[in-house]
Amino acid sequence: MPGKMVTEKRPKSELARDAARKKFSEDRNKTAAKYYDRGDFGEEQKVKENMVTDAKFTKDLRLVKKYGKDSMKSKSFATKRYMNGGCVMAGRGVRKTKMG
Repeated sequence: MPGKMVTEKRPKSELARDAARKKFSEDRNKTAAKYYDRGDFGEEQKVKENMVTDAKFTKDLRLVKKYGKDSMKSKSFATKRYMNGGCVMAGRGVRKTKMG
């Protein structure tokens, strides 16, 4: 059909990866702004906080690679909490039953 733009649907694993990258860059920008004019101490603290952010980002990318679209449901996914991070909603978990 001429004039109609067709958008390709992206896999959810790519959306999770993009969300992780976006959060990673936001966190690094916040850290840079926080310690912008604090001298040598600010630079050292910024490096420390960026190392923690890098570790979280690397872990998120590993989860995306391993679990794909279900990676956001993991409790340890640092970027975005999806479905309460894998927590079971009240009344919907495993119930104690009498067996026997």
